[in-house]
Amino acid sequence: MLKIVHNKKWDWLVREKALVAISEHGPADQAGPVLRKALTGPNDAMLRMAATWGVVRHRLIDMLPELERITRTENEEDFLVGAALRAFVALADQRDTERLLLQLLNPKENRILRCIAADAAGSAGYRSAVPLLLPMLDEPAPVIARYDPRITADHALRILAKLPNGVGYEPARRNSDTWRTWWAKNAKSS
Repeated sequence: MLKIVHNKKWDWLVREKALVAISEHGPADQAGPVLRKALTGPNDAMLRMAATWGVVRHRLIDMLPELERITRTENEEDFLVGAALRAFVALADQRDTERLLLQLLNPKENRILRCIAADAAGSAGYRSAVPLLLPMLDEPAPVIARYDPRITADHALRILAKLPNGVGYEPARRNSDTWRTWWAKNAKSS
């Protein structure tokens, strides 16, 4: 298995399956070095994404700087950025997680990264992200709806407010006043 992971003669899917098997069944002292090399090496994004799961499973906290670096590197595949951010959230302490999420939600960051961060902030329960999520509700519709900041922010706000049905916000109308009013009235009680 160890030889397969780093042998580029094998298809990436075979290499990924070998890496997952090592991370699931191997002891940390054996899996750790393989996971570190897979995450930091010149591997394809799918193999690196599989490495993030093993990094979390084995609690390889020394990989936090690399996970953060991946989230901040332009031209990384969005699925890898999402996996790295989820791994960071799972491993880092609350202060570092909140710091990174709030930085990534900065309106100056690219839309895809902000959407990934909004999803992570909502899922992880970071209510401190609300002031950065609310303006996302008023952004124009993107050409490709896969990362629509309006829909992502609405979803995160629903989770944070514990309102699965939301408050009547409609992305097509960009009526963020519904959420702004709700948070102004209920921010302390929810």
